Amino acid sequence: MKSPPFRNHRGFSLIEVLVAFFITLILTGAVYKILTGMRRTAALSNAKGQAKEMATFVLKAIEKDLSATHAYVDPTNPTASVTTSLVQSGNTFSMLVAEAESYKKITYDWDGSKNLFRDDASTTRHLLCDKVTSLVLTLLSVEQYQVELKVAIVPDGTLEPQIHHQSILVNIKEAGTAYLDPRFRNTTDVLKNY
Repeated sequence: MKSPPFRNHRGFSLIEVLVAFFITLILTGAVYKILTGMRRTAALSNAKGQAKEMATFVLKAIEKDLSATHAYVDPTNPTASVTTSLVQSGNTFSMLVAEAESYKKITYDWDGSKNLFRDDASTTRHLLCDKVTSLVLTLLSVEQYQVELKVAIVPDGTLEPQIHHQSILVNIKEAGTAYLDPRFRNTTDVLKNY
């Protein structure tokens, strides 16, 4: 009987298998870390975008109402200052806003726990935003207010909120057109005084 020809059956040694396993493990860990970082970055970016959209929406609503706020002007005393209908008490401010030929009362109420509501004359209460962390109205002049707003959103997978801070300047139209501000001049005033 002939013996079969010698065959070289070389297999993998245990060390070669372990080295391949550890290289695969390291590569898998690196890919996982990269994907986790990308997901976290996307969540942060998404939260920042949502916070900016919410702040813009709220500030546009406040600007629309505040610019149309009724202003009282004493016709007997043309040099008297303008008094606006804006009343602020803590985190609540209300005003009379022009609507057709009359005025309706609009109230913004921030409860301090991130909820900002808008109440109109029909006693309808609307939630404008549930992520407000700060809302400040500052009187700059008789006809101009600065509105500062901070909106915070906590992205998925993190504990730290993403805060968007935005502010706008709002001019009250009726106060500005009362010609009591020296920046607003009519032709009669210019002919008499200059």
